[in-house]
Amino acid sequence: VQVQAQQGVNAVYQAAHAAWESAWGTSSIAQEKNNIYGWTAYDSCPGSCAATFDSFADCVETVIPQIRDLYLEPDGTYYTSDGPTLRGMNRNYATDPDWAEGIASVMNSLADHLSLADTGYDYDDRVETTADLSVREGPGLGYSRIAVTGTGDAGYVRDGPVSADGY
Repeated sequence: VQVQAQQGVNAVYQAAHAAWESAWGTSSIAQEKNNIYGWTAYDSCPGSCAATFDSFADCVETVIPQIRDLYLEPDGTYYTSDGPTLRGMNRNYATDPDWAEGIASVMNSLADHLSLADTGYDYDDRVETTADLSVREGPGLGYSRIAVTGTGDAGYVRDGPVSADGY
């Protein structure tokens, strides 16, 4: 959550990405190198090329800003026309064609178990989109797009005020 506040990258996404890449922290790369994002664990040399971190927290604090800058910012090296989405990241982050769907499923699973009672927001029932849906930093088209959900994506709709930072 602290990294979300500092970097503007959703904490549920961070947790889901870590869970997916590290088999919930049990993979050898996670256990031996504290690398929960599979950072630099290339297909040709996953174990030997994977970056090593001092702790899981160090991994989060180091990798998330790089993911933001490389994959989620319009001027990032690996930013795609899909925008700052899992689908866009999947094009360059992972060779697994189901990577984005896997992380999205973990995100939805985590959301099903999060206590949203103390957030100051009301959440409606889970919904499924019937067309691509842009999620923006604030109400209206004048705000920057922070994500795009694809047709058939599922999630929760927040009913309430948008905070100053858009989350």
